[in-house]
This record gives sequence, C-alpha cells and structure tokens, in this order.
Amino acid sequence: MRDPWQRFQTREPSSDIGFIALGGQNNHYKFNESHILKQIKYMLSLYPSKTWYIFNSRRTSKQMNDQLAFLANENNNVLIVLNDDIDSDISFDETISSASVKLVSQDSMNMVYESLSSKGNTYVFDMDSIEKDNKIVSQINRLISNREIGSIEYLNMADGLKKMQLKPQKEFNDVYAEVEKLAYKLLQKLSK
Repeated sequence: MRDPWQRFQTREPSSDIGFIALGGQNNHYKFNESHILKQIKYMLSLYPSKTWYIFNSRRTSKQMNDQLAFLANENNNVLIVLNDDIDSDISFDETISSASVKLVSQDSMNMVYESLSSKGNTYVFDMDSIEKDNKIVSQINRLISNREIGSIEYLNMADGLKKMQLKPQKEFNDVYAEVEKLAYKLLQKLSK
C-alpha cells in the first residue's frame, strides 16, 4: 500500500530559482519602497545566476510595481508576477516550493509561514515596525532572534556608512508544513 504521506512531502528546491514576495502599506511595518528596492537589488547581486520571480500583493503600490517593472527590464533574470494577472501561467505555490532562496516582506505572516513551509532558505526584508508590542511584530522578531528565519541586516561601518548583510536562518530548520502534517494525521485516522 502506498504511503499517503508521500503526496504531502516537501520537494527539494531548485538552485536556479529565487522567490521574492512583497506586501505593501500595512498596520505593522513601514513599507519604505526605496529601502525595499535596495534590498531586492542586493539579493539579485548575491545570486545573479538565479531566475528571480517577484510576486506583489494587492497592497503593493503602483509606484512600487513600476519600479519593479523597470528592474525587470534591466535584468533578464527577473520576472514580475502581478497579483491581478489572472492569465499568468506562473504559480505562486509552485514557485515558492521550487525556490532555493526566498525573500519576503515582514508585513504578511501568511507569506512568511508559506515560505517557511517549503524547503530552501527564507529571509525577510529589513523593515521598521510601527508598533513594538504588536503581535505580528513580536512573532517576526521571535523568528529572527531564534534564527528560524533569515534576515537582511544593516551594519554600521562608520558614521553614515552602512553595509547590508544576510543573516541566515539555522542550517537545519524544520519545514513548518503544518497543513501537510494535519492532513497526514487526518488521513491516518480516516484509513483506520
């Protein structure tokens, strides 16, 4: 008999694929578009041989989408997938599970946990929080401090001079895959 868990197994990511997911204006973090764009360019420079898929959200501003389109025009390895493009044949779920490196904005817990629910390295953008005691902010800070998720950090080199650096997640992080774990348990109970 075939193991029902097989269909819920996470697959190995492709070393050729990078994934970026952006939110937009929200109640938890300041969405500084120029700061975000610098970090995207930084990530592209670290992994120039990857094909990068950038997904926006309904909260991503037109101005930010225009800047992303310009970035894609300058880089033949960058593809922009707009959330309102229903004709796109590029799947969010396929791409996030195939990407070996993922960069997501901190303003969406769904995007963060979806990224952590597949194999590959996950990083969050450097973003300033609006409220320090907010439940979302506290959860993201816990993930970063426990190194369950990687992050982009800004280090002070000298007065007014900062350097970006990737702070990786723990090497042997468990894939969250909570939905898959629950589905497996349900299948076990139903098959008895």
